[in-house]
Amino acid sequence: MEPGQRLMPSYTDSVFTCSGSYGERFERESAKRSGNKGPSEKRSGIGLGIDAGGTYTDAVLYDFHREQVIASSKALTTHDDYASGIGESLDSLLKEVSGDIIRRIGLVSLSTTLATNAIVEGKGGRVGLILIGYDQHSSTKVELGPKIVIRGRHTIEGELLEPLDGAEAEGAIETLLKGGVDSFAVTSEVGARNPEHELMLKQLIAQKVGLPVVCASELTAELNCVKRANTCFFNARLIPLVASLLSSVKLVLTERGIRAPLMVVKGDGTLMGEEVARTNPVEMVLSGPAASVIGGAYLSGVSDGYVVDMGGTTTDVAFLKDGFVAHKSDGININGFRTAVKTVNVHTFGLGGDSYIRYELKSRKVRIGPQRVIPISFLAYRHPQLLDFFSKGRERRGEELLVQPADFFIFQKEFKGTDLHPQEVAILHVLNEHGPMSRIELAERVGAESVSLIRTERLEMFGNILRSALTPTDVLHAIGAAQFWNREAAEGALTLYAERAGMVSELFVEEALREFYRNLLAHLFEFWLTEDGRFLGEREFAENIASHLFFKVKDIVLDTEVRNPIVFIGAPALTYSQGIRDLIEVQVVVPESHAVANAVGAITGSIREEVTILIRPTVEGGFVAYTPEEKRYFDTLAEAKHATMKLAEETAVQRAKRSGALHLTVNVDIKDKEVKVSQDDIIYLETVVTASVNSIPTSKVAG
Repeated sequence: MEPGQRLMPSYTDSVFTCSGSYGERFERESAKRSGNKGPSEKRSGIGLGIDAGGTYTDAVLYDFHREQVIASSKALTTHDDYASGIGESLDSLLKEVSGDIIRRIGLVSLSTTLATNAIVEGKGGRVGLILIGYDQHSSTKVELGPKIVIRGRHTIEGELLEPLDGAEAEGAIETLLKGGVDSFAVTSEVGARNPEHELMLKQLIAQKVGLPVVCASELTAELNCVKRANTCFFNARLIPLVASLLSSVKLVLTERGIRAPLMVVKGDGTLMGEEVARTNPVEMVLSGPAASVIGGAYLSGVSDGYVVDMGGTTTDVAFLKDGFVAHKSDGININGFRTAVKTVNVHTFGLGGDSYIRYELKSRKVRIGPQRVIPISFLAYRHPQLLDFFSKGRERRGEELLVQPADFFIFQKEFKGTDLHPQEVAILHVLNEHGPMSRIELAERVGAESVSLIRTERLEMFGNILRSALTPTDVLHAIGAAQFWNREAAEGALTLYAERAGMVSELFVEEALREFYRNLLAHLFEFWLTEDGRFLGEREFAENIASHLFFKVKDIVLDTEVRNPIVFIGAPALTYSQGIRDLIEVQVVVPESHAVANAVGAITGSIREEVTILIRPTVEGGFVAYTPEEKRYFDTLAEAKHATMKLAEETAVQRAKRSGALHLTVNVDIKDKEVKVSQDDIIYLETVVTASVNSIPTSKVAG
């Protein structure tokens, strides 16, 4: 959905809308746990939240003292240049407020899909990966590269087995440089127990070349060496991309008179400062979904329940427990690669307002998604001359049954390369020269024998052209539930689809909405059924449940009740949440400012840093602590605990302050792990010391 859009269905008793703040409840509960007095250190001033999502870029101005959104805006996300879409959204936003409000902006926070998309698409810098002490089995499992394995090993206890070979290390550096790398990723097989080889190699690279170097030990305490290597590699690859993004965003802000500190949302929903984001960009993976979940929780005040974010491209679902978002404690799998990146536990599926609606003649069924297209109503809003197609299209119905009746194509960019088919060259030329056009007209202009034989798929895959077609957003426009873009185009497209299906438009709308809700419910049931990971065959089972809610089955009565509330956010939340409420017994909450909850989540997040140090007994009778930078030995457990508590706290505080933390709340937790071997004998195994720091970010208003 798009700027200024309004969804028209009225509120009902079964759909709860709410304002107010989840943040105050969170602060009160945090205060009980930490011993602080709570909201006395509540934020003040104006914050600017920005979310550059998969389809749209949202921006909000948020008054921390009043705990309310002052103004909001939307613009299309520009993936080739995120800053352009951010600038457009800001220009729309700042027109709504006075210069005094702009001058009071003391904090800016950004969430974005850039990091996730870059990893999935293989974009970023050229990274040279050096694996220290990896055996053949482990190095083979690391599938990223170019990579070189060099000697240097420690035991699992962190004791030196084989020193780092300086000459071999220099040779590896030279080889990778000749191959054309612009950064290095360095990881030792057991660097989590002793990072000295990683740090030595980093220093050596810094002395020889002036390129960025990332050590796995600087990012994670994960013991799994494959996860460490993948995490380190992706971090190094993202550095130039994120640096460019942040510099562009800073320029966009400065040009508009905004000089407040810039924060970035991490994948776990917390915030990090701009400086940290430039060195640890891999932590931005799933930044956008994390901001959405945090925003939904904050705006709704729901403590236990689910947040469903309905976007243009995808829908995200997350679980709230005691006011906190569930996390993936074992790291996220990105594009098939296991990493140590901690993120919110979000279930994402390809169903949104811009999902492609198709009607299959063979099965006589409506299908929706997962492909994303540009809504017809939006395309006609930008190019009203395309409305002429729909009267011509009705005259030509039946000409082709192998394609959908209302596909349009839009030129985006030239193709970089020379291996195009002549027809693909013609398609790019025609669309660039004449603007968006229907499949029928495009086929005529490029001389295709049939409208089904034009080669658009590869050009779409590489982003050279975009497809526009019927979407759920268009359905909402056609029935009057959305009133911002071109309703006539949406109605025209629906008429063509209905004629293809052999039914009236009203019936096709029912079929399309039914399929949308069935699809949405199937994914929700899949999420609910697999929360504990014990269910097998959950996808098929979930689809069957969802189908039974729509189609009467003889002798089967299916009654469903969801005990925890569902918080719906996103532009179409009001409409679709009511549809879900009509199908299952559930409390639905649609918070105020639901359409921009992701941007609200970006600006209302907080800083959290956590440092964990492991203490274990040694064979000599003492104790060893595995700190982030080195191993430290102690004679007694009491000495080890005292020293590591202090070190963990100092390190966590230092990291939080690096992100601009203000008014820190520190908690240190100590857990002894023991095993009882008999009635009287207990064997001590280890101690885990964890220091966590929670804080609000520093807010500064330009003088």
